[in-house]
Amino acid sequence: MRITNTYLQKPNAMQNQITKEKPLKYEGESCIYWLDEKNVLRLKAKDEIFTEFAINKDYEAVLELIGNKKVKLVYDATRILPIDKNIRLRLEEMLNSIGVALAITSKTRIGNMVANIFFSLSSTKVPMKMFNNHDQAKLWLDTI
Repeated sequence: MRITNTYLQKPNAMQNQITKEKPLKYEGESCIYWLDEKNVLRLKAKDEIFTEFAINKDYEAVLELIGNKKVKLVYDATRILPIDKNIRLRLEEMLNSIGVALAITSKTRIGNMVANIFFSLSSTKVPMKMFNNHDQAKLWLDTI
């Protein structure tokens, strides 16, 4: 786990007291993640190819951060790269175990494409929806 600014720290379930001004952000192998002021798990894709090792390591850290409870998620797929079938299936398993609902945002065509492929091939029972911006995603999550 690399620390890239003063707010990035090792996850600890006891650190779940988040403020809007300075959320605790963690840099994992495949994404940066944090809990926002409403305890929504925010994830931001990094510019790297997902590996099973990376997503499993990030999953363990996320479980520690959220305290093994189900949460709403907002995933910023702007920088995501295409993922293979085995990785997609593992991500679905993870989503089913921790997710209440998933909102995906992206500002790039590749991010939109990867997210739409994930939606069309996914067998998860977690509600999912694509948005152009974070504000729309938050409004939708507030209805769930």
